[in-house]
Amino acid sequence: MSPFKIISPYSGSLLHTLNFSSLDTVLNQLAHLNTNYTSNNSISLHERIKILTNLTKILKKNIDNLSLLISTEMGKPISESKAEINRALITIQSTITESQALRGEALDSTTYGISDHRLGIVNYFPLGIVLCITPFNFPINLALHKLAPGFAAGNRLLFKPSPQTYLSAKQLVDYCYEAGMPDHYLQLIIPTHEDLPNIVSRPEIACVSLTGSPQAARALSKHIGIKKFLCELGGNDPFIVMPDADLDMASQIAVSQRFGTAGQRCNSPKRFYIHNSVYRDFKELVIKHTQALVIGDPTHPETNVGPLVSAKAAETIETQVLKAIANGAYSCFPIYRDKALLHPIILENIQPNSPLITEEIFGPVMVLQSFTNIDSVIQLINASPYGLQAGLFTQDLTLAKSMYQQLHVGALNLNNGPSFRADHFPFSGVKDSGIGSEGSRYTIEAMSHRKLFVI
Repeated sequence: MSPFKIISPYSGSLLHTLNFSSLDTVLNQLAHLNTNYTSNNSISLHERIKILTNLTKILKKNIDNLSLLISTEMGKPISESKAEINRALITIQSTITESQALRGEALDSTTYGISDHRLGIVNYFPLGIVLCITPFNFPINLALHKLAPGFAAGNRLLFKPSPQTYLSAKQLVDYCYEAGMPDHYLQLIIPTHEDLPNIVSRPEIACVSLTGSPQAARALSKHIGIKKFLCELGGNDPFIVMPDADLDMASQIAVSQRFGTAGQRCNSPKRFYIHNSVYRDFKELVIKHTQALVIGDPTHPETNVGPLVSAKAAETIETQVLKAIANGAYSCFPIYRDKALLHPIILENIQPNSPLITEEIFGPVMVLQSFTNIDSVIQLINASPYGLQAGLFTQDLTLAKSMYQQLHVGALNLNNGPSFRADHFPFSGVKDSGIGSEGSRYTIEAMSHRKLFVI
């Protein structure tokens, strides 16, 4: 396969020409991890914690350079890139705390009447080699949501980032080595799509942890075989505004969460259900807050919205929007795109079967819909193949508790949008939005197995 060109989505300049890893190279890297694992060439939890602590110090020292690299490489505003690094520091710190708190247990065999008195000691052990596959939109924090807990649990890590954010991923791996992580615990790979099925099928790999699309998960699942498969996938997250909502707060959150990272977040709100009694007021506020956004160069500190990851991605979104407008949708703003930079779009009067409603739209498009009956909204949300997170704005706690019970999602955020995430909280979806949970403690447990010792 020809080399991959990393193009800055804003400037259009060539940042790096990347040669994909050959299958033989990847298998050699895998063998390096496996040989050291099977020979029990391991380091203690105490040493692993020291290495993660060192990594925290290194990231803090290099936050400005790493943030600039992310913004240049994938187009995220520099303020968001810095926020991502700060979140990554929390991810590491919570991983350190949770790994120290992880405890086994002792069980008495006679509890349920077994006469032979035995003591069962249960403890946690690493799975072995974990293949970590991460996307472009949060190249550091999403990587560390896998690498830090996986390492803390004692696993060996084969790390495959998105080619578009190879430079920041490579920098992160270099920082890990600088912090003291041995190379027989971590190897960076950039295989071709054609070679990836062969890699995931390898018996040496005990677990595949993917953050990506449902399509990617389905494609890989055909080849993985009998091994643990953790996947955080897409979302078509609802944002619900009731008549008693704080409209100014809700509208500001709507704009911030929908247009942050140019709409390229799996848990950003994508379906907006606004009660008809407040629809007009909410729309006016959303338009006002959107007009105040600074759009442009992601390396400028005042920029709120930068480009999408590529001109092709922006063109695809624009084409879908123009098709919806041709089918009767109304846009609150003129549609404007300059290569990868697509200005925020607010749409109304969308056909219910439009892909802008039924599919995950990875771009700065807000689709507003009004409703009168909350039960109909619940039915629409639950009919979706996705079930990641949801946001509900209301002062009615009884309604909120009822929605929490009824919605088929991984989380319901009250008086906040679905984009809210605390890195130590469990983050998971249902249906096509994923299998398993991330979040420091939950990932450590998922990347470990319980072993029983009976005496």
